[in-house]
Amino acid sequence: MARTFLLAMPALLALTLASIPSTFASLFHPSDPSLTLPARPDGTGETLPFDEFKRRFFVITNLANSDQRTDDRTRVEERALKLSQERSLSLDETLALAVDLLHLGAVSKPNAPATGFGVAPTAAPAGKLNAEEAFNHLIPLVRSSPNYYVLSTLAHLYAAREDWTSAISHLESSLLDYSPPPAVGNITLDQQRWQMRVDKEYVLPLLRRFQQESAKRSRPEPESEQVLPLFPQRGEPVRFVNEAGQYEPGVLAASEKAKLPADAIAIVQQLLLWFPGDSRLYWLLAELYAGEGNFEAADTIFDELSWSRKFGNRRVMMDHRNAVKAALEAKRKAADDEAVKAFPINWTTIGVYFGLVALVIGFAAYRSIRRGIRGCGPMGCG
Repeated sequence: MARTFLLAMPALLALTLASIPSTFASLFHPSDPSLTLPARPDGTGETLPFDEFKRRFFVITNLANSDQRTDDRTRVEERALKLSQERSLSLDETLALAVDLLHLGAVSKPNAPATGFGVAPTAAPAGKLNAEEAFNHLIPLVRSSPNYYVLSTLAHLYAAREDWTSAISHLESSLLDYSPPPAVGNITLDQQRWQMRVDKEYVLPLLRRFQQESAKRSRPEPESEQVLPLFPQRGEPVRFVNEAGQYEPGVLAASEKAKLPADAIAIVQQLLLWFPGDSRLYWLLAELYAGEGNFEAADTIFDELSWSRKFGNRRVMMDHRNAVKAALEAKRKAADDEAVKAFPINWTTIGVYFGLVALVIGFAAYRSIRRGIRGCGPMGCG
């Protein structure tokens, strides 16, 4: 069932990707804890099983498609419309409305040029939902009762507009000037520490990278584009190669592996739940899965990138996709060979099998004949 769901995912995602909102910073929704990964006391994240990550990711990406009337979208639309009609909102309600509007694709970019980062959101959906309401509610809170989530949510809103300067300044302020509230919704203190770590160590540098790329138009042409250099933040970025410097799924040179944090997959999973429109992050996740030998997960993501996300013109990515497919096929063949070794099928085995079948049939015939000789009928032996 899970495999069928994953195989169907690319076709379903194709319906949604044209309208995924681009948002980037820690998100807090009072009634939706699925936006944040589980975390440990030391501030590291716990990697979600791939099926669970895909389920959460699929729900978020699907919310942005106004043409597909899913139960999730209907539920979130109704919730956002109800909040938008209230005369006054609490802090939690304001944050919830802002997050819902982001996920519904209601954030417009009136003056921002198309830079190619992530996928641009659509116009406000039916029902007059508009992210300007979130700005109008949140900006006064910066003056009256600012906190970490007010500023980080505003960073999301500005990033969705591709206003990188405003997004950076609000996220910097949230990190430097405020700590998260002591208890919010279903978010634990461990998860808050995790959110702040990801914001500081990965989100803020990425926002700065996007700002530079947007200003200088320095992003490489698609045909020569490489995987997003997220790890490490300083020094030479990780290269997904073996000791000989060649790409080999399932094998990573020790010097390259040392550049990755222990929770690298969890970090990228978290970023994708906050920033579902960024296909370069998704490509990075595929490379991380391929590097650790999870070829099934990597293959699924590579297929989505090449089909639904129109990344098939990335030559490096497509080369890696082909290598992963070959590794996956070899892995499945090896598993089949092991199964044959465990239960060998040869002429001797076949002879023994049919010999046993003949013996059983012969014994049954013998009993039947004996019953007839003894005068046994349908009601038993006389």
